[in-house]
Amino acid sequence: VGADMVQADIRMLLTAAVGDVRPRHEEIVRATAESGPDGRYVFENLGDVTAPVFSLRVAAEGFSELLKDGVGPGMVVDARLERGNPLDIRVIDADTKEPIAGVKADLSMRVRGSNMHEYRRWRRKVSGDSEGLIRLAGVPQARLTLFLEHPEYEWLFVRPEDEVWVRGAGLNELVFEMKKGVTINGLVIDARTREPIRDCLVTLREIILASRREKTGVFGKFKMTGVNRGNFEINLEADGYTRHQERLEVADAAMKEQRVFEMIPAGMASGTVVNERGDPMVGAEIWVAEAKTVFRAVRDEVEAVTDRQGAFSIRNLDHGRVYRVVARMPGYSLGFSADFTATSGEFFDGIIVQLERGAEVQGIVSDSGGVPVAGAVITVERPPYAGAWFPPGHEEGQKDTLSLTSDANGYWKLAGLWPGPYQITVDHPDYIPMLPEELRVDVGNEKIEKNFSLIEGHEIAGRVFLPSGAPAVGVEVSGSVGAFQARSTTTRTDSEGHYRLSRLLERPYRVKAIGLEGVAPERHDVPIDSLGVDFTLENYGAVEGSVIDPDSGRPIDRFTVRRYPLMALRERSDGRQPDPRLEQKFMTSHEAYVEKTVVSPEGRFSVTGVHPGEYRVEVSADDRVSMTQTGIVVNPGSLGPTRPFLLRAGAVFQGRALDTDGKPITGNELSIRLVAAPNSTLETTLGPDGKPVLQKGRSPWAPREAKVDENGRFHVGGLPAGLLRAQLNSPTYCCPPWEDISFGEDGTVERDYRLVRAARVVLNVVDQFGRPVELPTSQVLDLEGERAKVDDRVLAARGDIRGRVEIPKIAPGRYTIEIECYGYAITRLAIEVGEGEEFIRDVEMEKLVR
Repeated sequence: VGADMVQADIRMLLTAAVGDVRPRHEEIVRATAESGPDGRYVFENLGDVTAPVFSLRVAAEGFSELLKDGVGPGMVVDARLERGNPLDIRVIDADTKEPIAGVKADLSMRVRGSNMHEYRRWRRKVSGDSEGLIRLAGVPQARLTLFLEHPEYEWLFVRPEDEVWVRGAGLNELVFEMKKGVTINGLVIDARTREPIRDCLVTLREIILASRREKTGVFGKFKMTGVNRGNFEINLEADGYTRHQERLEVADAAMKEQRVFEMIPAGMASGTVVNERGDPMVGAEIWVAEAKTVFRAVRDEVEAVTDRQGAFSIRNLDHGRVYRVVARMPGYSLGFSADFTATSGEFFDGIIVQLERGAEVQGIVSDSGGVPVAGAVITVERPPYAGAWFPPGHEEGQKDTLSLTSDANGYWKLAGLWPGPYQITVDHPDYIPMLPEELRVDVGNEKIEKNFSLIEGHEIAGRVFLPSGAPAVGVEVSGSVGAFQARSTTTRTDSEGHYRLSRLLERPYRVKAIGLEGVAPERHDVPIDSLGVDFTLENYGAVEGSVIDPDSGRPIDRFTVRRYPLMALRERSDGRQPDPRLEQKFMTSHEAYVEKTVVSPEGRFSVTGVHPGEYRVEVSADDRVSMTQTGIVVNPGSLGPTRPFLLRAGAVFQGRALDTDGKPITGNELSIRLVAAPNSTLETTLGPDGKPVLQKGRSPWAPREAKVDENGRFHVGGLPAGLLRAQLNSPTYCCPPWEDISFGEDGTVERDYRLVRAARVVLNVVDQFGRPVELPTSQVLDLEGERAKVDDRVLAARGDIRGRVEIPKIAPGRYTIEIECYGYAITRLAIEVGEGEEFIRDVEMEKLVR
């Protein structure tokens, strides 16, 4: 905070993605440390590092947490913490307005930090008190992601795009309403015997990946309370039965009666594992791989081990699904069987899996003179197994990295490789790092010879000084080839300010020095083996400014500031300024681009720690039109001059979306997007030394979302003058073609939309023998024989390897569907679908004789 040092708790984390509703920063703590009175910390003796990079979480009492990504051993990572804010959340009943006791809340935030590798992440799991109050302290200033749950109420999910903000200092208060949920009473039975099925896992997917789970009791019954209203997917899994999946409409009227779900028995299979000579293999591990749309995924765990005759048996195979068996033995490559289709209640016999010894790769590492190099590290990136996809968590079949070291004769050898492309890299501290080379293994038992020749590296050395002339300690010095950090190398200065960049290519380098105390101007085209390349640091600068409404003259209290560099960017051949939205792709360092959201009653902002140089500064705010940008020159230790930024209100687009019965369509079922402002312009001052030079350029106006509330109403403001295109998108309703709308400087454009609920068509395509037709294609024709459209797009679909063709959206009406597949006669099917109808039909195709 400013120049103050903070004693903080620092944790090095492995992170795991856990879905969109549950935030993506569940933590696995690898190491912890505390900063001292001077704010410094260090992680030592990390031992066997099992991941190339970590995340670093920094937390201190009274401050919002900071999390930096891409942290690895040998790095110096500094942190700047911000004061946290108090937050009170009150949860009430949507109908009675009474407080709801015991609500569980999962709150999180994620905002960009001072550079492209830094995020301020924050998360808390808390429960409300008897008055429905959730009280927190130290909350960062950002948009809130919130997940509220209670056993009797519908889940409430607040996304970042819902624009729920925690603002600056002072108490922040939020109120949320929850609605009583629906109760589902279900019964699961055997489709053939009508007997109840116990211990069946029932999963109802509601909000994205959030699910409710229950198990059936002795009498096959289950009960779910507090379920959200809507159309959801329900899945049933029970031992000995084919998994069952269907769409379930959850509504008060629909759930009054007990719902009965039927499951059919699963199939079984058996077979033998043999070696390359055909001899049975004892103790081979067996996995079962299911055929998905484009790959075959292995189920969770080993399902059998072969006996003395090399035999195995497997169960719980879904009726009609295509499978293959994958086997493994130590010293052998993975192997798989031919595909087969499971049948309910029946055994599929005669499966054969033949295993082969893995391939071997060996070679010698030498220098450019042919002398063997000992101690070279050979890193081999192993591809995932092509015969089946092993999900993360499996030791076998995964994409992996293997490492070994050359011996005194430069010799190395790697065995047990399965077919596929391998990436091999050789590294040694005295030689130039090699780019990865690809090595392809075609079959098992293959023996491949692969030799490598290393090239001695060059170096660049010098010293770094502070502005006072004293040696600069711990400054990061980096050298790179070209303007975009290709083949870069980094080091730090010692106690005397010395640095040495080694293992360099035989070509000029771009060298720069960055430290806490300042940054030095970059040196370009530095020759290799230069030993006196010195730097003197310059103090960082800052950018300050104000943001006002030009109509009222009042400050705007919440806005976003973006700073783009104007150096090392591609220039347009016509002399015009490059598109600001594309400039991030050409940044020369992660310090170059900064985006900061500011909440200030006075409408002022300050961006500190700015490298001296030329920049473009842009300010934007919700429901505001950005009228100006400013080009500035930041000098060492000074403020960059900026004039006030003017953000006017702009035009408004609003209206209502209803279905054919006049009922509102909500935001879960419809999104409205405004894109493309082709004729809008932007005033830009881009002059040397801050002198204004007025230019007209293309506006960097980004697409906007018009949010739809529970009454079907939408509203979005701050739209620029000119043509904008309205795009409607819905997973369940047919949307009109894209519409160009003309907006003035201000005013309101009203649009009401009446949408028809789409139908859904599912076809199961089989041949005359009842076997699935793999990868069929289909097109939909209207009554005039023309290709039918929905949402202004042609209706066509491609089936999966099980012959399932799904057309998720089709307008109500009469159609002809043409189904084609190579080697089969074209089949035509006449259908008629109503609004919201689900049309499911088995279609038979005739296999042609060749």
